[in-house]
Amino acid sequence: MNRRYAAFVMGIMLGMANLYAQVDREFWFAAPHIGPNHAGNQTVMLCISAMDVDAYVTIDQPANPSFAKIVNQLVSANTSYIFTINAAAANPYFTMNGTPAYVTNNFLNFNVSNIEFQKVLNYGIHITSTADITVYYDIAGGWNMDLYSLKGKNALGNEFYCPFQTRWPWKRASDIQASSQIDIVSADDNNEIYIVVTAKTSLKANCNVTNALFPTVSPIVNYPGDTIKITLNKGQTYAIRNWDKTWPGALGGTHIWTKDKNKKIAVTITDDSAQTSCGGCADIIGDQLIPVDICGTKYIVMKSMLSAACEGWFFVTIMYDNTTIKINDGT
Repeated sequence: MNRRYAAFVMGIMLGMANLYAQVDREFWFAAPHIGPNHAGNQTVMLCISAMDVDAYVTIDQPANPSFAKIVNQLVSANTSYIFTINAAAANPYFTMNGTPAYVTNNFLNFNVSNIEFQKVLNYGIHITSTADITVYYDIAGGWNMDLYSLKGKNALGNEFYCPFQTRWPWKRASDIQASSQIDIVSADDNNEIYIVVTAKTSLKANCNVTNALFPTVSPIVNYPGDTIKITLNKGQTYAIRNWDKTWPGALGGTHIWTKDKNKKIAVTITDDSAQTSCGGCADIIGDQLIPVDICGTKYIVMKSMLSAACEGWFFVTIMYDNTTIKINDGT
C-alpha cells in the first residue's frame, strides 16, 4: 500500500459549518466567479481577525496598478474587521466598516457576459499583516453561501490535485449557469504553470444549456487529458471552468504544477450552485487547497447537521497509484 500522502479528502456538507483559517501574516487568494442571480444576491466579504496584539493589514492586487491599495488598516487585538465587496459588474466597492472606497478593477465579476475564463487576468488578492491574523473570504447573502478559509503559507506550493464532489449537477436555469471551476494565483513572476484537466472546459458561462438569456452553446476548449501551459507574473490569475452540466464532467483530479519548484501558486476550487435532491437547494461548495507536499494520510470527516431526508457525503481524490483507502481503520 502506498502510504505517503494518500489522498486529498474533501468533506461536503451543504449548510453552515465552522471553518478555521490558517493563522499567518501573508495570504494569497484567487477569487471565484459566483452566479449572481440567487434570491438575496451575494455580498462578498474579507473577514480579518487579529490575535492578542494589534495588526496593521495591507490588501493589494500586485498585478493591477489601478487597484486602490488598502494600507496599514488597524485590526485591534482580539477583534475582527470586515472589508465588504458589494458585487456588481460595473460598480464593485470595498467598504471599510461602512465607508465606501471605490475599486476600479473587478476581480469578482457578477456580469456573466463579461466573465473570461482561460485568460490571464490581474485579479490576485494579496494580504499582509504586521502581526498574526486569520482571513475568511465570505460569500454571504440570502442563498448560495460559503466561507473560504485562507491558509496563509500552507496554501502556497508547486503541485496540486483538485478534489471535487461527484454527486450533484450544477444549476443551469434561465438565469444561472453554474459550473465547477479552478482559480489559480501566482505568488512569483515568470511562473510557468502546467494544468492537466480531467474534464471538458469552456470559456463562457453559457455551456451546454441554452435559453433566452444564453442562446448559444459555448464551444469546448479542452478535453480530458489535455495539458494547458500558462505563464503568470506575481498577482496574476487564471480560471478554468467545466463544460458539462452533470458531475461526470467535473474537474476532479485535475493536476497543476509549476515548472520551477521554487515558484509558488495558490489554488481555489469551487462548485457553484451544486443542485442537490434535498429540498431543491443549489449551494456553493468551495475551498482554498493545500499543496501535495503537506497532504497527509489520515483525515477526520465530521458529520453535518442535515435532516433525515438529506445526504451527507465526503469525496476522496487519489494522488498516487496503488493507494489503499481505509475508513474507520478498515471497518
